Amino acid sequence: MIRGVSSVRVPKSRSKALAALTAAAFLVVPGSGAQAKDIIVHAGRLLDGTLRPVRSNISIVIKDDRIVSITDGFVDAAGAEIIDLSHQTVMPGFIEAHDHLVLTNDRDDEKPRMMSSGEAYVRLVRNAYAEIANGFTSTRDCGSHMVDMKVIKYSIAKGRLIGPRIWAALEPLGPVGGHSDPWNQEGGDTVSADEREHALVHGADDARDKVREHFMRGANLIKIMPSGGVSSLNDDPNALTMTYEEIKAVVDAAHALGLKVAAHAIGLEAIKASVRAGVDSIEHGIFVDADTLREMKAQGTFFDPTVLTAYVKLEAVRANPSVYDPRVVAKGLKAWPLQIAVAETAHKMGVKIVMGTDQSSLGAGANKADGIIRLVQAGLTPQEAIVAATGTNADLIGSKDIGVIEAGRYADIIAIDGDPLVRIEAVRNVQFVMKGGKVFKDHGQMAALP
Repeated sequence: MIRGVSSVRVPKSRSKALAALTAAAFLVVPGSGAQAKDIIVHAGRLLDGTLRPVRSNISIVIKDDRIVSITDGFVDAAGAEIIDLSHQTVMPGFIEAHDHLVLTNDRDDEKPRMMSSGEAYVRLVRNAYAEIANGFTSTRDCGSHMVDMKVIKYSIAKGRLIGPRIWAALEPLGPVGGHSDPWNQEGGDTVSADEREHALVHGADDARDKVREHFMRGANLIKIMPSGGVSSLNDDPNALTMTYEEIKAVVDAAHALGLKVAAHAIGLEAIKASVRAGVDSIEHGIFVDADTLREMKAQGTFFDPTVLTAYVKLEAVRANPSVYDPRVVAKGLKAWPLQIAVAETAHKMGVKIVMGTDQSSLGAGANKADGIIRLVQAGLTPQEAIVAATGTNADLIGSKDIGVIEAGRYADIIAIDGDPLVRIEAVRNVQFVMKGGKVFKDHGQMAALP
């Protein structure tokens, strides 16, 4: 055993894969010149992250962290390591479009509350590990405050933490008293005025400056809150809370820096203003109308209806009405059922649907793959829902390195038993996870935290 490295028991047939993980993913040796072995994955069925037909009996050739080629039949090569997934369905690593890595779905507390920065780091580490376990090798975090995301991303890249590739917004930007104002959240009065100021926008010039500041602090995504919200206390989900000039200033500044913009937009006027300003995605979009959906399709605006969170919150309220403030419950009982229905309408109209959960990975039974299942219940075919969580989410992020199994992209590969096109629930039971050519889960067993 390598000193300082935790081991995990795996069947002998794949012990070499986890040995490679131990050496390459956990042990960080500055200046090490060790070369990774060539790997060939034998895939019984291949869903490649597009709507192309399923392929059977495929070999995926990997060198270092990239896919080199995809070949029909089960091939071998001298010196190559063979990973046998010939009886399983192989897919790209899932991608989460609307993550919150510092949150939890636990209901240990009677009411939601704010947390310390130390607790935020603990939750993030646990969430990041759980996401890999559930097959999510990349994520778009739509607002994680109280942590240094530069440190987190660096630590994951160096193998000091186990977690997905992260495209991270910091504090979502919005107005005083809006959905992003911490003082409008239950327990938010514990947040200092200085920390709160990172989230507040005071006019178009300040909006532009805040984008640049977030970029310098490590953001590679910008999140805005141009409408009120459901889970905040005193704002109206239908209200347009940012001016068009503020939204446009954010979009222009972000795009100039190569950053995408995600808009929490629930009310119609906020959705219309955000689409007109050129945001890259509409999050939630509960009260959107047909004309605006047509405009989104014409402009190529992505739509993330986050249907899983509506199901989760409705179930929580029905099981225990006191889990949320009465003001939140009153808004949610009007909004959450519509949130589920709007995904089906948008899909039928040809809007680009992505899979985001608006949930953390923590909590009893939590599994982000449930977001894929809920999209099928909203009218997508199983393959369309899987593509929403792979290839389309890669397009949303703007990366040609992830989301599809093809030559030149990262070797982010997962495998499940069964056929998800016949039984979509199979996506909940990921048995194998490779990220960048390194194996993190094999035969259903996760590698230990470093």
